[in-house]
Amino acid sequence: MTVYLRKFLNNSFLILFFFLMLAAPHAVYSIEAVKASNEGKVNSVSFGKGYTFLNVELSDGTSLDLATANANSSLKVGATVHWRNARKASQYLRQSDGKTYPDLYIVELINNVQLSGVVLSIQTVADDIYIAVNTKQKEHMLIINKRLLPNKLSKGQHIKWTFTPNTLESNKNSTRVESIEIVHKKNK
Repeated sequence: MTVYLRKFLNNSFLILFFFLMLAAPHAVYSIEAVKASNEGKVNSVSFGKGYTFLNVELSDGTSLDLATANANSSLKVGATVHWRNARKASQYLRQSDGKTYPDLYIVELINNVQLSGVVLSIQTVADDIYIAVNTKQKEHMLIINKRLLPNKLSKGQHIKWTFTPNTLESNKNSTRVESIEIVHKKNK
């Protein structure tokens, strides 16, 4: 009985090892933060066995290669994507076409993003309120229907909001939000 069990365990290890080598024979995986950003504009989209491969441009002009298993099928060039849980794979060979990525980040795309920042200015136009907000990374223009804003906003307040990133090609510099929460009355 123990001889059979020993053979089974030895074969199980070989099967697992074989599977790992078959899945990514040339990749070296490591956990590494993807610079300071987790947002980028899609430059190219391609598909491979179970993954969507993206080349994205970061706000500083550099580009990264990403792979994700949870991409929306309507993802287009020009869309802004957000991601988390990046794992770096060095010298990753995509077996479907033989392309090698020197540095490929395997990520999880985020459908809802929560940001916070300080209100810079507020302007009402018809039924919408336009709010310029400064976060640590950049300035955002938020649009919210005035019926959805329960409290009066003023310049200097710290607010947070949740939005769904635009997955369609767009040149908009603004984001429509459904709710805004005031975190602090005034920024000191």
